[in-house]
Amino acid sequence: MGDADVEKAAKICANGRMVNNGQSCVAAKRFIVHKSVQVAFVSAFEKQVRALSVGHPLDPKTVTGSLASKKFQEGLLNQCRDLESKGAKKLFDLNEAYDFSKPDAFFPARAYLVTKDLEEAFTEEFFGPVALIMIFETEDEALELANKSIYGLGGAVFSADVTKATRFARAMECGFVAINDQVKSDPHLPFGGVKDSGYGRELSQYGFYEFVNVKTLGYG
Repeated sequence: MGDADVEKAAKICANGRMVNNGQSCVAAKRFIVHKSVQVAFVSAFEKQVRALSVGHPLDPKTVTGSLASKKFQEGLLNQCRDLESKGAKKLFDLNEAYDFSKPDAFFPARAYLVTKDLEEAFTEEFFGPVALIMIFETEDEALELANKSIYGLGGAVFSADVTKATRFARAMECGFVAINDQVKSDPHLPFGGVKDSGYGRELSQYGFYEFVNVKTLGYG
């Protein structure tokens, strides 16, 4: 939202996008940003992503490393090329000159500005360090963009007005919404999605019920 703490939001969003190098089902992937804070958010977001340590995946200090396989790297690169061919604007790339012909599976983080007309932004998952940023002017437009995705696992709302953020969160079509925080699972809370993110829940007492068969006894 336009009234959000942009620096705080950018830091949380960068961590949310780059968790496990972007290879997480609930990693932040689409960022819907109010027009009034577009420039500030993109700048702060890039700064936060660049500050994350890059290195060997087995080094505990590493935040961003390789993708899981060369196949995933090639698939993500093809998705990015497809975006660019359809008019998406690259906002930043941590290594424009990276040689993808090398045998490794590393993928430098990057971000694109996309419009609501680009269907791939709502129907494909970019499973790696690629951020898709969209701009809105009204809350109704923001909600339309948020709910346009065929997926509905997790989402987040950033606003100084918690009441407004809560109202918006209740209208979002997803199983988990964080307010001014990063989406992450907690064993005390039910976790799961809607739409093409599946059905049912895991974790908490609700998750236990998913793994049992309830027996009914009837008496006459």
